[in-house]
Amino acid sequence: MSDRISTPEGARSLGRRIADARKKLGISQDILGVEAGVERSLISKLEGGQFKTINGSVQKICTALGLNPSEVDGGEHLEAIFQRVSNLSRRAPHALTVIDAFLNVLESIDKHPT
Repeated sequence: MSDRISTPEGARSLGRRIADARKKLGISQDILGVEAGVERSLISKLEGGQFKTINGSVQKICTALGLNPSEVDGGEHLEAIFQRVSNLSRRAPHALTVIDAFLNVLESIDKHPT
Protein backbone atom coordinates (compact mmCIF):
# COMPACT_ATOMS: atom_id res chain seq x y z
CA MET A 1 0.00 0.00 0.00
CA SER A 2 1.33 3.41 -0.94
CA ASP A 3 -1.58 5.84 -1.26
CA ARG A 4 -0.77 9.47 -1.85
CA ILE A 5 -2.08 12.00 0.68
CA SER A 6 -4.00 14.49 -1.45
CA THR A 7 -3.31 17.66 0.54
CA PRO A 8 -1.08 18.97 3.30
CA GLU A 9 -4.28 19.33 5.35
CA GLY A 10 -4.90 15.60 4.91
CA ALA A 11 -1.42 14.77 6.20
CA ARG A 12 -1.84 17.10 9.18
CA SER A 13 -5.25 15.63 9.91
CA LEU A 14 -3.94 12.06 9.90
CA GLY A 15 -0.97 13.20 11.99
CA ARG A 16 -3.35 14.67 14.60
CA ARG A 17 -5.39 11.46 14.60
CA ILE A 18 -2.23 9.44 15.25
CA ALA A 19 -1.12 11.76 18.05
CA ASP A 20 -4.58 11.88 19.64
CA ALA A 21 -4.97 8.09 19.54
CA ARG A 22 -1.49 7.56 21.00
CA LYS A 23 -2.13 10.04 23.82
CA LYS A 24 -5.56 8.53 24.52
CA LEU A 25 -3.82 5.18 25.01
CA GLY A 26 -1.32 6.90 27.29
CA ILE A 27 1.74 5.65 25.42
CA SER A 28 4.86 7.48 24.32
CA GLN A 29 6.18 7.74 20.79
CA ASP A 30 8.94 5.35 21.85
CA ILE A 31 6.48 2.69 22.99
CA LEU A 32 4.34 3.10 19.87
CA GLY A 33 7.48 2.75 17.78
CA VAL A 34 8.33 -0.54 19.47
CA GLU A 35 4.76 -1.84 19.10
CA ALA A 36 4.56 -0.83 15.44
CA GLY A 37 8.15 -1.79 14.59
CA VAL A 38 9.19 1.68 13.42
CA GLU A 39 11.56 4.39 14.62
CA ARG A 40 10.28 7.01 17.08
CA SER A 41 11.52 9.75 14.75
CA LEU A 42 9.09 8.53 12.07
CA ILE A 43 6.19 8.80 14.50
CA SER A 44 7.26 12.32 15.35
CA LYS A 45 7.30 13.27 11.66
CA LEU A 46 3.91 11.66 11.05
CA GLU A 47 2.31 13.39 14.01
CA GLY A 48 3.63 16.66 12.60
CA GLY A 49 2.00 15.91 9.22
CA GLN A 50 5.35 15.62 7.46
CA PHE A 51 4.56 12.87 4.95
CA LYS A 52 3.00 12.50 1.53
CA THR A 53 2.11 8.81 1.25
CA ILE A 54 0.45 6.17 3.37
CA ASN A 55 3.08 3.47 3.12
CA GLY A 56 3.65 0.27 5.09
CA SER A 57 5.14 2.10 8.07
CA VAL A 58 2.20 4.48 8.35
CA GLN A 59 -0.16 1.51 8.08
CA LYS A 60 1.71 -0.33 10.86
CA ILE A 61 1.41 2.68 13.16
CA CYS A 62 -2.29 3.10 12.38
CA THR A 63 -2.91 -0.60 12.92
CA ALA A 64 -1.15 -0.46 16.30
CA LEU A 65 -3.48 2.41 17.26
CA GLY A 66 -6.63 0.89 15.76
CA LEU A 67 -6.94 3.63 13.12
CA ASN A 68 -7.89 3.44 9.46
CA PRO A 69 -5.65 5.95 7.66
CA SER A 70 -8.10 6.23 4.78
CA GLU A 71 -10.93 7.66 6.87
CA VAL A 72 -11.43 11.39 6.80
CA ASP A 73 -11.09 12.72 10.33
CA GLY A 74 -14.16 14.49 11.58
CA GLY A 75 -14.80 16.20 8.25
CA GLU A 76 -11.75 18.48 8.60
CA HIS A 77 -10.73 17.86 5.00
CA LEU A 78 -14.28 18.49 3.79
CA GLU A 79 -14.45 21.64 5.89
CA ALA A 80 -11.23 22.88 4.28
CA ILE A 81 -12.69 22.28 0.81
CA PHE A 82 -15.93 24.04 1.77
CA GLN A 83 -13.95 27.01 3.08
CA ARG A 84 -11.98 27.26 -0.17
CA VAL A 85 -15.19 27.18 -2.25
CA SER A 86 -16.79 29.74 0.04
CA ASN A 87 -13.80 32.09 -0.22
CA LEU A 88 -13.67 31.69 -3.98
CA SER A 89 -17.39 32.37 -4.36
CA ARG A 90 -17.01 35.67 -2.48
CA ARG A 91 -14.09 36.76 -4.67
CA ALA A 92 -15.52 35.47 -7.94
CA PRO A 93 -19.25 34.67 -7.76
CA HIS A 94 -19.26 33.38 -11.36
CA ALA A 95 -16.94 30.58 -10.21
CA LEU A 96 -19.93 28.87 -8.57
CA THR A 97 -21.31 28.09 -12.02
CA VAL A 98 -18.06 26.34 -12.93
CA ILE A 99 -17.95 24.48 -9.61
CA ASP A 100 -21.56 23.36 -10.06
CA ALA A 101 -20.80 22.07 -13.57
CA PHE A 102 -17.73 20.24 -12.24
CA LEU A 103 -19.81 18.58 -9.51
CA ASN A 104 -22.37 17.52 -12.11
CA VAL A 105 -19.61 15.83 -14.11
CA LEU A 106 -18.33 14.05 -10.99
CA GLU A 107 -21.83 12.87 -10.12
CA SER A 108 -22.35 11.52 -13.64
CA ILE A 109 -19.05 9.62 -13.42
CA ASP A 110 -20.11 8.17 -10.07
CA LYS A 111 -23.43 7.00 -11.57
CA HIS A 112 -21.71 5.41 -14.58
CA PRO A 113 -18.39 3.91 -13.43
CA THR A 114 -16.21 2.55 -16.19
